Amino acid sequence: MRSKVQELAQLAYKCVKQVKDKANEMDEKGKDFTSRYLSYAKKLPSMIIYNGLLTTVAFAKAKAKKASTKAKVEEEKKGQREKGEKVEALAWKMLLGHLEKFLNEEGIKQENKDFIEFLSELEVQ
Repeated sequence: MRSKVQELAQLAYKCVKQVKDKANEMDEKGKDFTSRYLSYAKKLPSMIIYNGLLTTVAFAKAKAKKASTKAKVEEEKKGQREKGEKVEALAWKMLLGHLEKFLNEEGIKQENKDFIEFLSELEVQ
């Protein structure tokens, strides 16, 4: 029988491996991606404590969307048709995905619901 700490450690390992694999796919932007992800992951707990989980998730989703939109506009101005997203947007999206995965595995969140919608329906406690 595995302890809760072991299960959390295994989930954390899978998330870190996913970040590393994504960084390896990105070649020259991979290092920037990992440093941004690490920075955001370190900030996330204090953001949740000070602002609440719902507000923090909404902020992160907005940052991911804004960065993604900004990257698309910049690509169009340059005449490029790349399918890559800006590193900042990708880091926020992946971090949110990992947070959502944790809540799914803990049985707190149902997989079929939108993250913001789910959080807004929860009791404050």
